Amino acid sequence: MRMGRYTALALAAISTVCICSSCADDLSTPEVSITAQSFADTLYRKIPLDAELKANAADTMALLMNVTGYTDAAGYAAAGTMPDMIAVFCAADSAGAEGIRSAMQTYVNEMAREYERYAPEQVPKLENAVIVSSGNYAVLCVSPDAKATREIVNEILKNGTSAAADLREPAAATTTTSTTTQSSTTTLSQETTTTTVTTPTQGENGVIPSQGDYEELGVVVRDGDTVYECYYYNDTYVTQYANAINTFAATLPATANVYTMIIPNSMGITLPDEYVDIVPSTNQKTAIEKLHAKLAGNVKPVSIYDTLRSHRTEYVYFRTDHHWTALGAYYAYDVLCGMTGRTATPLDAMTTKDFPGFLGTFYRDSNENPKLAANPDTVTVHYPKNMDAISLEYTDAEGTVHNWPLLSDVTDYTARMKYATFAGGDNPMVVTKNTALQDGSVCVIIKESYGNAIIPFLADSYETVYAFDYRYDWHDLTAFVAEHPNADVVFANNVSMIQSSYLVGKLAAYLS
Repeated sequence: MRMGRYTALALAAISTVCICSSCADDLSTPEVSITAQSFADTLYRKIPLDAELKANAADTMALLMNVTGYTDAAGYAAAGTMPDMIAVFCAADSAGAEGIRSAMQTYVNEMAREYERYAPEQVPKLENAVIVSSGNYAVLCVSPDAKATREIVNEILKNGTSAAADLREPAAATTTTSTTTQSSTTTLSQETTTTTVTTPTQGENGVIPSQGDYEELGVVVRDGDTVYECYYYNDTYVTQYANAINTFAATLPATANVYTMIIPNSMGITLPDEYVDIVPSTNQKTAIEKLHAKLAGNVKPVSIYDTLRSHRTEYVYFRTDHHWTALGAYYAYDVLCGMTGRTATPLDAMTTKDFPGFLGTFYRDSNENPKLAANPDTVTVHYPKNMDAISLEYTDAEGTVHNWPLLSDVTDYTARMKYATFAGGDNPMVVTKNTALQDGSVCVIIKESYGNAIIPFLADSYETVYAFDYRYDWHDLTAFVAEHPNADVVFANNVSMIQSSYLVGKLAAYLS
């Protein structure tokens, strides 16, 4: 079995933090006493960074990193897709600090895995993250210059916060950004085509045959020109996910309706039948049902597993990417509308357009296997019935608002970027307005990138859709929903998210 990219990345990160924890001779006996806030402020002034950072509350950082037993904490983090960050924890003793360093290590490993998918150019920062346990201190810095950062951390531990010249002023706990409006000239013409629902590599009558070319690659497996990601149930993370949503739902107006949709990945739906008993992966239906059992009575589970299984021989997942297709998202949208009472636009009432040549995240995970390259995916978009009445704005990480197409023309995008056709891609906040509807209907969707493909369908059924990517957004969601007390609030996240301590922690911190 060859070592996959994820496995190699995790080992690299483990190696990095072990080296960093012993990178200075005097780290075991710090010569100064510094508050966590003073330490973090000094680091922010001194270390190289690629982005402006915002202050992080101590309890938020602890939740993100699954840290317990600390006596003081402070830190900063970048918004948007930059991983740059500073975290300083003080513990009661050195053993406690070492435990926090271990939690930081796990957090960075998980973070690197996610960034490998969404912003791979940022991964080197995480591979070289500085993670130090010294006396009662545990320190994490993600910076473009690990060597300089490590030297500054060591110098502060030895000589105090006035040890080096300041490079910048610390950020305030809250920041404001100016908002401008940009109009995109990108348009996408509609074409009436016959919807294609069968992928060439899959079978009929509900049975999917193998291609007879099985290979394990860390947390993914490949069969011929198709890759699948394994899922491993973790009750701690599933419980944390359910508790975060339950706690959040309890803060909302009684008129708001809260739904949670856990989206299975292709391993749970389209894996060839003969591999089911040999692939090291948890049964996803069972895992999702366990999560549903942990939800409070005012949180409604949206069960889409059986629906997707009933369409498993159709093109509901990409072969070279970890996402579902628009067709898979449509079937989930149809189930959701059945629960919310909204009217789902029939599939045959929509026109489509194809964008061939998509080689997604699994292509990298397969070490760019030539069988995937020889048979790339096609991204098909489905135009809402009310397409001409729908507008979209997204807010980027800097707080700037952009007008953008609901479905972008990605013909000239690189092979790995064609999934960005849906709803402006990964942005902190997306808003759609449908002037064909005048009923005041509002959908608030909290999602990661899987949710992008369902937004165009929701835009046809709600007057307004607000989509928040909890990985990047900064809004107070409780206050936001209070302004829209009759909203349908939908959590739409893929099953791999609930096995990630990093992403579950991100969501829990976002909702807290």
